[in-house]
Amino acid sequence: MVNNPPHILLIEDNPNNIKLMVMLLEQQNYQVTVDTNAEAGIINAKKILPDLILLDIQLPEMDGMEACRIMRKDESLEFTPIIALTAFAMQGDKERILANGFDEYMSKPINYRDFLNLVNKILNHED
Repeated sequence: MVNNPPHILLIEDNPNNIKLMVMLLEQQNYQVTVDTNAEAGIINAKKILPDLILLDIQLPEMDGMEACRIMRKDESLEFTPIIALTAFAMQGDKERILANGFDEYMSKPINYRDFLNLVNKILNHED
């Protein structure tokens, strides 16, 4: 039996952030799929059923909050862990984002150690 690496869907529109996160995740042997807008990300999420979704809050056309709400209504994605990636770092933002259906929150610019620790924690189902 082949043990496939965890599949992560990254929905992010900033090319520099994409490059950094894909490099970090692939170094950990994760399989990564990238979408640069929420609509494509939602379609891909339903198709590939990733182990984890990394979702930027500020995306063109549809923001990450709306995308998360849509994915949470889909039975196949209802329990898929979703981490919010956001430059929002004001008091109350984390609580508001988590109340919107996200499992975790990572502020940008990301600290690569914290980022990988959070991804590993969620994929390994650690509390």
